[in-house]
Amino acid sequence: MSPRLPIAALLLAFAWPTLPLLASESGTVLSDPTRPPATPEHDVAAARPELPRVSMLRLSGPQPLAVVNGRSVRVGDRLPLGTVRAIGPEGVVVATGDGDLTLPLASRVELDIRRSE
Repeated sequence: MSPRLPIAALLLAFAWPTLPLLASESGTVLSDPTRPPATPEHDVAAARPELPRVSMLRLSGPQPLAVVNGRSVRVGDRLPLGTVRAIGPEGVVVATGDGDLTLPLASRVELDIRRSE
């Protein structure tokens, strides 16, 4: 008896229970069971363009300023989405072809700076 035969028999014994998992009844290969099902909701989300990200608002000073996608913008500046119409505490208002759109600050961090005594 060849020494390879027991190894092949062991491999077959351990692989045999998993064989039905690799093919369905019709003989086609099954898809990944952990992958979420394709739904129209997922397709719409993938087709929708990502909105610009507002990472900073500066409301003090003579002219408000915002950082949108890493670029400093002021009222009147152009973005790919439209023209900046206003910058306020609620975010950046952009005038688009479909009306005004408010881009909110990506995350709010409230700082409480106190003097140590």
